[in-house]
Amino acid sequence: MHFYLYLQQQLQQSKKTRLQLCESLQISQSTVSLWLSNNRKPDYNKLEKVVSFFAKSPTMKRKHLHFIFFGQ
Repeated sequence: MHFYLYLQQQLQQSKKTRLQLCESLQISQSTVSLWLSNNRKPDYNKLEKVVSFFAKSPTMKRKHLHFIFFGQ
């Protein structure tokens, strides 16, 4: 699955806002907008932080990362 689709899906399902994500990761709203429009992708370090924002347990984090990279 593409990262931007994962991010859209997680924002909808979690009912968290872009602003909450930005504040939690200490990134700009324009960065999140670029991710959501598929114009940019986060580096792996940021990707792990995004996943940690949505998935709290280590098991869920692994599942989210697997889903992003393999779509299953």
